[in-house]
Amino acid sequence: MNVYDHAFLLPSKGEKDMHDFQDKTVLIVNTASESEFTNQYKDLELFYRKYKDKGFEIVAFPCGQFKQGEPNGTEYHLNFCKENFDITFTIALKSWVNGDDAVRAVATIGVELDLP
Repeated sequence: MNVYDHAFLLPSKGEKDMHDFQDKTVLIVNTASESEFTNQYKDLELFYRKYKDKGFEIVAFPCGQFKQGEPNGTEYHLNFCKENFDITFTIALKSWVNGDDAVRAVATIGVELDLP
């Protein structure tokens, strides 16, 4: 089983199949609106706009597991990203990225790389 065998939930209540990204270069990133790394959104968006026409995609998974970097709900997160960074790449529903309840598309990466 690999990352493309999974899907993840979208804020619109729909689901996105990772198979849709199979022929692209995909950066899967854990994000948060109240983190020391929040400003990464600016560079991620610039990078995405520069390379999206060459088959590059970003899938962001907002998560509050690490230092409560995302204590807010998904709707807040989406508005924050749009208003502050004009984000156009894919943002998943707020979810767990680590542990037993982690989104399978993300957890599989750890398995494939033999991460603890």
